[in-house]
Amino acid sequence: MDALLSHYEKAKIQYSQPDQYNAQMLRSIEMGWFVLDKYYSKTDEAPVYAAALLLDPRKRAAYIRKNWPSDWHEPSIIAANTIWEENYNTDLIKDLPTNLEASPPPPEERPNKLDVLFKDLDVKPTSQAESDDFDTFINAHPIKLPKDCTPLQWWC
Repeated sequence: MDALLSHYEKAKIQYSQPDQYNAQMLRSIEMGWFVLDKYYSKTDEAPVYAAALLLDPRKRAAYIRKNWPSDWHEPSIIAANTIWEENYNTDLIKDLPTNLEASPPPPEERPNKLDVLFKDLDVKPTSQAESDDFDTFINAHPIKLPKDCTPLQWWC
């Protein structure tokens, strides 16, 4: 959703320029934006989208802080943390490694248009204090995954 909203914002600017003005494209962008915003605004009602972003090792909390409105940051993190506390926070795993470093980066390939769209949404690593497993993970540095590795495969 974030990539599509970003794409709509850029396209709206592009087709609003005097040399590229296109009223039909602007109306289409507005209609697409309206539909997407209807679903985007519901993300606070279902915190699983935020939880999925936070648990994606390529994104984590840095992604939300970079790409979402600032007044959404803490509520979405708190809601995802509530899911963690109520359903998954157990003491079964005591000896997790504290250093969650990335594997070597994959060889560079020519990016496709979707990769370019997603690159604008990439986050830079930040350093945060540790408290529990959830907080430690979401506040750790985002990492690059090999192209053939999904976040689900990374977790398994």
